[in-house]
Amino acid sequence: MGRLHIRPMARSDLPQVEAIFASYDLLRGKPLKHVFDTCSGSPGAIYLVGEMDGEVVGGLLAQFNGFHVFLSHMAVAEHVQGRGIGARMHKELEHRAKKLGAQGIIADARMSAVGFYERLDYKIPGAVFLIRRFDTGKKD
Repeated sequence: MGRLHIRPMARSDLPQVEAIFASYDLLRGKPLKHVFDTCSGSPGAIYLVGEMDGEVVGGLLAQFNGFHVFLSHMAVAEHVQGRGIGARMHKELEHRAKKLGAQGIIADARMSAVGFYERLDYKIPGAVFLIRRFDTGKKD
């Protein structure tokens, strides 16, 4: 494969990014188009892709909240993992976060990705990340 290019995500990238995210069950049935249309126009949205030889091989979704950038989704196509694509996308995210004045990046990651983030100098802060889902399927 050729040279990696990290760039802002475009609407035309959505099918490729959605396929990558879906392969890791990161979308939970929500179409990426809905997320993109809802959030990509906000000033704090940082949506990036990694592209090699015209093929989108990675995607990243993050949002600046005025204090930190919250990295909610990042994935690299399985056939190109281990080539530094995730680290390069993260480096671009860090660059953009600093330009926005962020104090840091908070990553929402699966346990299987903790080692990757630790290699990028992330620390587990001792805080607990809580979530209240609206899609629990429970009836009142």
